[in-house]
Amino acid sequence: MHIALTMQPSDEVIAWAHSVIDTHAGLPTIVSTHDYLNTAGERLANPIVDLARVDPDHHNSAEQLWQKLLSQRDEIFLVLCGHQHAQSRRVDTNVNGFEVHQILADYQARGQTGLDAGQPMDKRRGKPFGLGDGWFRLMEFELWPEQPTVHVRTYSTHYEGYSNEIPEYAQWYQKYEQPQMSEEEYLDADDFQLALPDFRQRFGVPQTQTAAAR
Repeated sequence: MHIALTMQPSDEVIAWAHSVIDTHAGLPTIVSTHDYLNTAGERLANPIVDLARVDPDHHNSAEQLWQKLLSQRDEIFLVLCGHQHAQSRRVDTNVNGFEVHQILADYQARGQTGLDAGQPMDKRRGKPFGLGDGWFRLMEFELWPEQPTVHVRTYSTHYEGYSNEIPEYAQWYQKYEQPQMSEEEYLDADDFQLALPDFRQRFGVPQTQTAAAR
């Protein structure tokens, strides 16, 4: 199941999410929201647009969202977010000791396509103008093996290739997004595999595999 939440959701939205999970108790659940992780993998909002700080009566911070929902439900094993321009991830255990993977991916500030077409740099920011360059995340779930995994890759519809297939990839983007990383670390941040060691314990064997075994 996938639950999409508003940016820094209110208590009412969080209560709604709990009710949806109650209705489908025990079902593996992915939650997506907007401003949740920063580019260092911390649960901190972009300070320029921090709704929880401006209007705390109607918005929860990322940490509050974690405490009130994401860490409370064993069904939630993966959290996806955007808003802050780069990629990062972290894994924490919920209240019952199960892993919750949290992943940021946001490519809207990328502008190599503009440079390719002769567009000048944004002199004020010292960066290309943000066009996105057609990049998005693809996630392939392998839940049938004894060790379930998720293969996460990054693909561009403009360049028609994955991040690890384009030799100039790190050169184009790393200095603007993750300058503290090595090139290898940066490439690994957009093509990696998540191990889900407690997935079977939480959710059992997928029904398709059970049927096949019979």
